[in-house]
Amino acid sequence: MISFFFPCMKWKLLSAVKSHHGYAGFAGQRFTRYLSAAVVWNLDVYGPGADTPYGNYVGSTTATYNTTIARPDGNEIPPRSNTVMVTFNGQSGPMPAYDLILEPYADPDTLSDSGYTVLFPTVIASAGTILGNNIYTAYPTSLQVTLSNPYTLEELEADVDALLAAISPDAIPWMDYTTNYPPSVDFLGFNNPPAPLPAEATYSGLGTQPVLQAAAWSVYLPTANQNFTLAALGKLMSWIAVAGDYCRRDFEVDLNANPVTPPTCVSGVGSCAAIFQVTAPPGVAIGVNKYTLIIPDCQCGAPTLP
Repeated sequence: MISFFFPCMKWKLLSAVKSHHGYAGFAGQRFTRYLSAAVVWNLDVYGPGADTPYGNYVGSTTATYNTTIARPDGNEIPPRSNTVMVTFNGQSGPMPAYDLILEPYADPDTLSDSGYTVLFPTVIASAGTILGNNIYTAYPTSLQVTLSNPYTLEELEADVDALLAAISPDAIPWMDYTTNYPPSVDFLGFNNPPAPLPAEATYSGLGTQPVLQAAAWSVYLPTANQNFTLAALGKLMSWIAVAGDYCRRDFEVDLNANPVTPPTCVSGVGSCAAIFQVTAPPGVAIGVNKYTLIIPDCQCGAPTLP
């Protein structure tokens, strides 16, 4: 009697996502994110008198607004303040502040990814801030915005890898898909893995997967605006056991799922008792996403995996 059977193949899937939040840089494609911002205004102060149309010049002062964003789980919005207090000789008044961090002031005098400055050569009457009991009025003469503490792609990838490492494969049933997401990224669509991947790499949803699609992927979803949570990195990894020959094929694609580089292929030989881990190639690049297929009963002529 002759028996025909398909070689055993089983898997466990785990994905994790971390938002790449922070203040976007001001130059270029604005993909760099910064976790700290400082805004400094220099102001001239005028009091009662007729030396100028704005009153009698009595001195100058500085107003500063600082904010820092933590990043333990991606659920952080920077503390919002719409005003900063201007003080001179014990007299104070509020001046608009927050929106100046989000977008460069119109026609800045200097501009870089991490900041800009604006000089005001003449007094702008509408920009005056009344201090105290109408004793003084302060007018900005210059503005400087500086971003610092960049949240790099390398740090973001390390954070995602830590989320993956926090889940033991022993806690995942065979033929199942588990996730580890901070609450703030639920809306990003990674529950139905990322649109930048082709159909052969994605799943219809969470839970039991009857057919293995991608065994691993690494996807960065960028945003070029000042939103704090839309940009994110997601990764999928797996543990697989397969009997007989198989191929590992690695792909790099752009945000429209078009090939960026030719795929690579490496052959392997497995067994039902030999479980191996599959992760996407390391490294994160804007506009380049990666995924890996494990194909049973396949040999690609490349070097053979142990």
